[in-house]
Amino acid sequence: RIILACIFNDYNLAYGLESKVMFVSKAAFRNALVFFYAGISAVALYRQTQMNMYLKMAKKCLKGLKGFSRCAKVNYLNKELLLEAEIGAVQGKIDDVLAKYSESIDLAKAEGFLLEQAVALECASRALQHSGRNVSCQKYLLEAYECYEKWGAKAKTEQMLRRYPSLQSKVVSAHKVPERQCDEMNVEKF
Repeated sequence: RIILACIFNDYNLAYGLESKVMFVSKAAFRNALVFFYAGISAVALYRQTQMNMYLKMAKKCLKGLKGFSRCAKVNYLNKELLLEAEIGAVQGKIDDVLAKYSESIDLAKAEGFLLEQAVALECASRALQHSGRNVSCQKYLLEAYECYEKWGAKAKTEQMLRRYPSLQSKVVSAHKVPERQCDEMNVEKF
């Protein structure tokens, strides 16, 4: 439930669920995915509220995630880099963290973590949008949409189309089959 709440951008719910998990069992708090999604949620809530408790929680989650990353870089380095990038972005260091977003995206792609690639692309898009870089933002947003679609997250792609109306035309363009290809496949043109 925590992961779904975070993916669907319901950060209050995700943070609430994560807080319950963290306080119920110390062992559960040591779960890397809880660190990761708790950190992503905390950053998003900090971005919305500017309340320092969220930024502190994100940093605490990053510290925990780094422990996992040291032991298993293949599984966790992409998550660590994304959380570092998110924290840096909300602190106004967007130019310094663009490479971390890219590296996180590339690592997730290389290791076949399609969901995490989509999450990283969406987070990068949001950070770029907040810094006024709308052209780059749209590129990342379309790539995130495509990753979610490939992963089979139909409800998420529908949510993205509702949330970002400008994405609709880009998705149609990206999925459009060229007319010549339609002729070769004997497919009726729309």
